[in-house]
Amino acid sequence: MLFPALIYCTSILRHGDLTLAYLEKWLVGNFMYMAAPHHLTLVSFFAIPLKRHTLIISLAALNIVLFIFQAWVWFAVPPRESGLAWIFYFPLSALSLCLVYCVLRYKRNRSVVS
Repeated sequence: MLFPALIYCTSILRHGDLTLAYLEKWLVGNFMYMAAPHHLTLVSFFAIPLKRHTLIISLAALNIVLFIFQAWVWFAVPPRESGLAWIFYFPLSALSLCLVYCVLRYKRNRSVVS
């Protein structure tokens, strides 16, 4: 669950703005934005009876999506438009979770049939 904070601090360090005052002002809000899919996954894990490995695979997939998305923002998006690019983070996270659940469901159904 600390991976989004690590990604954010790395991003700040990369831009040279890593100071305590900057972290106090922006860390919590940006961390909550980056970690929102992770938190929703945890809430669904406790609300819906899911297996533990489903949770672990889902969180790992979200971490991978966050890392790849942040790399895309760093290297492919112009700096003036990087804030706008984050609009695509939530739909991409939702698509990755749907993909994870579809693959796990397919694997489970396939093992039942065999």
